[in-house]
Amino acid sequence: MNINELRDKLKKIKINEKYYSIYNDKYVDEGMALDFDNEKWILSYVERGEKYDKQYFKNENSACKEMYRTLVRVLKK
Repeated sequence: MNINELRDKLKKIKINEKYYSIYNDKYVDEGMALDFDNEKWILSYVERGEKYDKQYFKNENSACKEMYRTLVRVLKK
């Protein structure tokens, strides 16, 4: 999965866009952020605009899958 596929999948299942940012596409006050820096993908929990609990991934596919799984688990209860 890549970031475009991730965006499409999240829209398809109606995850509200205010809860995530993919590749710095928008500001998130609380939710998740997926960024790319220094040849690694970084998935973070965002609270009050600050990023916490960072997870690092070597490839886009793994990072996107983890973000999707986490958002579905947390927001689709």
